[in-house]
Amino acid sequence: MRRNITVFTIAAVLGLAGCQMTTAYKPEYVQATPVPAAEQFDGKGLLYFEESYAGYVYNEGASTFTGSGAKLSVPIGLMTREIGRSVYGSAFREGVDVTTVPSSGGAYRVTIEPKVTDFKYYFHQAENLGFAITPGAEMSLTVRLLDPAGSAVATRTYASGEHKGGSYMMSGSPEDKISRLAHEIMAELMKQSLVDVRAWLTAHPQ
Repeated sequence: MRRNITVFTIAAVLGLAGCQMTTAYKPEYVQATPVPAAEQFDGKGLLYFEESYAGYVYNEGASTFTGSGAKLSVPIGLMTREIGRSVYGSAFREGVDVTTVPSSGGAYRVTIEPKVTDFKYYFHQAENLGFAITPGAEMSLTVRLLDPAGSAVATRTYASGEHKGGSYMMSGSPEDKISRLAHEIMAELMKQSLVDVRAWLTAHPQ
């Protein structure tokens, strides 16, 4: 039995070492949660990203020994834009526009600038005694709010702590398990930020 565990451990580590893994934005990984009409914000919001962040692709190794020798590519900028379009867009009666050009013309109730400021992922193996791998990920999302004149009025960072997925024995696509977690965590953090968006809009009615 010990030999079998050792063989599996070596195989699992080798399967995550020295390679490049790539993920893509997958809308099916984000569960839609429509905002009731009575709870939507009046008017339209603006979702803003700096040009450099809009195309940002994370490409690092895991923060555990297993997987640390590989690189995982995650299109963080694209995910932030598309998940943000869904989460924030559903919160405004007229939706949101998306731009990389700051607005100061007063056409929007508020400008929202979400940005992932920290992301880590894990392939936990020791806790499973070598029998399986448990994927994990955590993220920090900093959200800045700008008023209709373009002045920054609030900034807050939302931290997820580590979220874990289901354990698996072997997988030909471990990157998909991390990708799903990243999508789910990002959407959750954006939904948390809506509480602060609502508070600011309530204090500054049209």
